[in-house]
Amino acid sequence: MSIERQGVLKQELIAGNIPERLWGFRQPTVLVESQSAPALIGDPAEQAYIRAFVLANSSDMVITDFPLNSTYLHEYLEGMLGFDLPEFNVTKTNGARCLSENIMSDEAIKEKAKGWASGKQGAARIQFFNVTAYEKVLQAQLGIEATCGNVDLTIAFGSKPGFRRLCEGLGLPMPEGYICSNLDLTVQVAEKFMRSGRRALIKSQHGTGGTDLKSNVMISEKDFKETGIEGIEDYVLSKMEELGRVLGEKWVVEEEVAGEDGSVHVYIHDTNSADEPFILGALSENNSYVGGYWPFVANGRFVQMAAMVRDVIVPHFQKMGVYGYHCFDFKGTYFLEDNARQGALDFIDGIVNRISRIHFPRVPYAFWHNHISIPQPLSFERAFLLLKDFMAPQKSNGNFLVITNPEVLPYGRSLDLTAVSFGKEHSIEDARRYFDEVKTWLNPKLI
Repeated sequence: MSIERQGVLKQELIAGNIPERLWGFRQPTVLVESQSAPALIGDPAEQAYIRAFVLANSSDMVITDFPLNSTYLHEYLEGMLGFDLPEFNVTKTNGARCLSENIMSDEAIKEKAKGWASGKQGAARIQFFNVTAYEKVLQAQLGIEATCGNVDLTIAFGSKPGFRRLCEGLGLPMPEGYICSNLDLTVQVAEKFMRSGRRALIKSQHGTGGTDLKSNVMISEKDFKETGIEGIEDYVLSKMEELGRVLGEKWVVEEEVAGEDGSVHVYIHDTNSADEPFILGALSENNSYVGGYWPFVANGRFVQMAAMVRDVIVPHFQKMGVYGYHCFDFKGTYFLEDNARQGALDFIDGIVNRISRIHFPRVPYAFWHNHISIPQPLSFERAFLLLKDFMAPQKSNGNFLVITNPEVLPYGRSLDLTAVSFGKEHSIEDARRYFDEVKTWLNPKLI
């Protein structure tokens, strides 16, 4: 959909429905779902967060460094949901800390990706999850154009300091905050917020996952007093040390703001075209993402934020050669960051959209997505056995479940569950009711 369709944005956002939203990749894509951000790299459980392949089809290639769950791929995605699957390839592992690093040392898989891309007459792209120095090297080795366009600028704008500079330069609303690179300035800024009774966050340079992944930490006068630490400098230093290596060379100290959570999503094709932006509602706890919902009924303020993405950020990125997927998180009426990639909710929204087009095309729907804590490691086979009767959209009567992120289940962290409500009576409330009912039914069975 062309960015020129500006006149309908407000009506579509208010209605909570943009029929033209697409669910898949826009061209033949080599998918490398890299978990190379400082907060993720080297952690086996984080490396298992593989989700974007649910958006890939037979026009795409997916590279992983471990075989994906066969039951999930063939019995669930292919059999129950009717998806056509991409070509899957598994690279060798050599003790590297992330997928991109493993691919770099596997000449055979690199040649296979190059050969696959060469057969697409220049249309192929490579899509990463995190875009870091690892992906820059890998992209150069493969010689396949990245979906994001200019890799260096994508890395810069995807950082907390880089996005703050961008918003300040373009006059976009952000919480009050400051870019810091030393302890003295960090203490000075922290003291300013604390003495005025405001809570603030120290945000690491390339953080992802919020407080849960130690990408940011909260500071406040109340917390300072409760720690028993005598001086503000020692208190702030202790907070910075919590972030450790994730902190980076430059970081942001920013006021913690209140308001509704959400994200503006957009795909930029090239210098001349982009999809229309849309909003997904987000759920957060302790400054960390935990879930989301659709549709997001936007009031005038949020419509304005989507318009700022369309009219200000997108043209600026196009001039700079920055393309691809962008997920702009916001809270209240303030922009917080640019996930210079697909956000977690893009995968949820995409798979539900894909299911709807196969099983109930042109029928309105809503979804509610959240995590269910699991007390011990769980296999997808076990989850599928328990929930299969709830997961078949063709057998449902207005509600069904979707499972994503199956590869983290053996680590005993959480079950990513999405409840869908569709038909004339569809609503977020109905989707949430169904989610809660299934959660209540399921919890005793997971003990």
